[in-house]
Formats: sequence, C-alpha cells, structure tokens
Amino acid sequence: VALLALPLLSRLYTPEAFGALAVVLAVSMLLSGVVSLRLELAIPNAVEEHQADSVAWLALGVSALLTAALLVLAWVPGAGLLSLALSPDYLVWTLIATLLTAAFTVLSQLFIWRGQFSLLGLRAFWQGLVATLSSVVFGLAGMVWTGLLLGQVLGRVAAIGLMAATVLPGRRTEVSGTRLHWRSLWKYPALFM
Repeated sequence: VALLALPLLSRLYTPEAFGALAVVLAVSMLLSGVVSLRLELAIPNAVEEHQADSVAWLALGVSALLTAALLVLAWVPGAGLLSLALSPDYLVWTLIATLLTAAFTVLSQLFIWRGQFSLLGLRAFWQGLVATLSSVVFGLAGMVWTGLLLGQVLGRVAAIGLMAATVLPGRRTEVSGTRLHWRSLWKYPALFM
C-alpha cells in the first residue's frame, strides 16, 4: 500500500518531512528497546499462557513508566540529554513513537508465542493501510511535516488496536505468574544494557 502511494506522498511532502520522519523513527526504534527493558524477549520463554500474558503486561507497564520518565527528564533543564539530541518539535513525537513501538513489539511477540501468524499479516496490512491513507489525507490538508509523523503514529495505533482486540480481551493476568518469573527476567535488561 505504501509503495503504491509513494509517488503521491513524495509530491505532498518535502524531503525535510521525510528526513524528520526518519530521525523520529530511528531514535524511537533505539529507545523502544531501552524503555521495554527488552522484556519482550522473555515472552517466547514462557511455558504457560498466563506466564506469557504476565510478562507482556509487565513489559507494557515498564514501557509506559520509562517513557513517562523520559518525557519528564527531557524537559528538566540540564538533565535533558534527549532534548539536546532532538529539537523540541521532534521530542514529543519521538517519545510517542517510542511508546507505540515498544507496545507493538511486545504484542507482536505475544502473537508469535500464541502462533497467531495469520493475524501478523493482517496487522502489517492494516498498519500500512492506515498509515498511508492518513498520511495522504494529512498531506492534502497541508500539514507540512507533521502529516507523515501523525500518519505513522495512527498506523501504529491501528496495529496495536487490532492486536489488543484479538489478544488481550478477557484475559486475566495472574500476578503470581509474574512473581515466578522475576528470577529469570532480570537477565533480559542486564543482557541488553
């Protein structure tokens, strides 16, 4: 879908807009591994479904907390290393993309663990369709560089929504399953750092 719309997108957006998108996506990909503490890598090691669910919820919660902490730290004078690397225009977009990328990765690992491979293809198609169509609409509306970023964010939200709607509803996460894994989970952030 995105490939077919590329000639239109290249007419709607400037090279600077594509450069901003590349910077935000590159930094958010790097930060998503940090905020999730790479706990999504523990999901394939789960033996039972409640263990996989517990690790996924833990990774999602840690990702949300660490992204919020990065947002606060970015605006503290003198402590905002992230704000030195990115302009204020890109900073919030990067942190939003970071959280969405971490959630996307965690839920994708849960899909893989459950063997729902056909839904992975549907997720990829849905994400591409929503991201492309919204980028085209925002470009036609005259949104200079935010249209591409917002299109990617909406595409990621659509993919996460599809995964959450098919994976998470009706699941009761057992906290005891998370406690059982603490001894084995420590190595995922330790190996990453």
